[in-house]
Amino acid sequence: GITRLFDVHSNELVAEWLREKKVHSLAMTKDGVQCAVGGWDSQVVLHNIRTNTVQTTLQYESLDSSMSAWIWTISFSHDSTRLAVGCWNHFVYVYDNVVPSADGDLDVLSEYSEEEDEQTTRELCNKPVVIFLELDRVYGVALDGCGEKVLVGGR
Repeated sequence: GITRLFDVHSNELVAEWLREKKVHSLAMTKDGVQCAVGGWDSQVVLHNIRTNTVQTTLQYESLDSSMSAWIWTISFSHDSTRLAVGCWNHFVYVYDNVVPSADGDLDVLSEYSEEEDEQTTRELCNKPVVIFLELDRVYGVALDGCGEKVLVGGR
């Protein structure tokens, strides 16, 4: 699979990321600094667009051999403080996406600020805040503005 980032005004290719398998889901933070990409490889890769680097890779497992853990949907909250991942393994995972404190601690939730320094980069906490088990595959997730509610669509 392939993911390409274009500048809308110039039609210029800004970045390109290759994957071994198909990409199904994409999400970008409000400030355009982070991009989450997921698909048939059962991974979500979080890219820092500003530096064109991988911030983290999350790997998902299936519950048993009869199902896959494909990533079908990804959503950032409007304030960019949370990320939700919907997976075919019947789970929804919600993560904090925070600005690290001065001592590097990622456990402290940091609110989004329009005045955030241009060099400030949020980091995804690799441990989910909450995990929801659904009765079937998850096809859609959406977070409210501040990441306090998650909307889940399935079959």
